[in-house]
Amino acid sequence: MIELNEGRVKEILRCRTTLLSQIHNRLISLHHELDETEQLISEIALSSVKMDGDTGGKNSGLKKDLSDVMEAHQKLSQIREREVRILMDELVKEESQINRVWVCFNALSGDEFKVLEHLYVRNLPYKAVEEESGVSHGTFESIRRRGIRFIIRMYNSDLQNIEIIRKSGTHIDSHPGLKDTYSGGHGKGKRNKKSKRRNQEYQQLKLDLDN
Repeated sequence: MIELNEGRVKEILRCRTTLLSQIHNRLISLHHELDETEQLISEIALSSVKMDGDTGGKNSGLKKDLSDVMEAHQKLSQIREREVRILMDELVKEESQINRVWVCFNALSGDEFKVLEHLYVRNLPYKAVEEESGVSHGTFESIRRRGIRFIIRMYNSDLQNIEIIRKSGTHIDSHPGLKDTYSGGHGKGKRNKKSKRRNQEYQQLKLDLDN
């Protein structure tokens, strides 16, 4: 799993769609290059076999030189093929990281979700979001940091993404002042019988992550 820090969390929340689009385009490009490289290696191999079978004659020295060149080119092509496969693997890992961070972000509820959504997903100015919250700077920063830390802890946990989704929305108590000020917040912040049941099974996870 790729290491995650606060800066990377912010980048993913701000630019998730763009980052995924870039990865998708690069994967397509590398896939085409891989196909072309594999085809080239195959063609060079066939040509080399043909040359090796054509012995004797006054052009044998020239054919040997050409065969050596093609063999060297084949080795370079094989190296590039391995490099392309590694690049594609790294891109898939990056895509997986982005998707997991997004799942962890959506596992937030109440104030933490609202603050991070306004600051990074909607990319609103920090001062404006803090003023709209109706709480002190210290409280606002505490909420923001707590949300970021939760995402990182969940990301590094042994839980599968589907487990995080099923147990989301009940992990942090909200601050009444911020809750009253913000409108159109995350629906999972509202408590009901179903969320209370989820909270009971989620409580042990919360304790484990906070330790």
